[in-house]
Amino acid sequence: MDATYIGGEAGYKYQCDDYKIELYQFDPESDAYKKAESEGIVTLGGFGDFSVLAHDGLVLLNNGSLPQEVIDLFNSL
Repeated sequence: MDATYIGGEAGYKYQCDDYKIELYQFDPESDAYKKAESEGIVTLGGFGDFSVLAHDGLVLLNNGSLPQEVIDLFNSL
């Protein structure tokens, strides 16, 4: 999805064999990032909330199918 739809500045999507990685860059001072960090969600108007992991201005969409190694790598950034 376009990063601006969820309050982000830039976004990248990677398709792997069994899962998809969606990584977004946010202004750490933005309300959208603060919500992602405190509540673990981002909101896409008209579509609802999506579970995320937030770290150092980055947000990783967490749809439950990500391998632990991807989550560990994200958390180490």
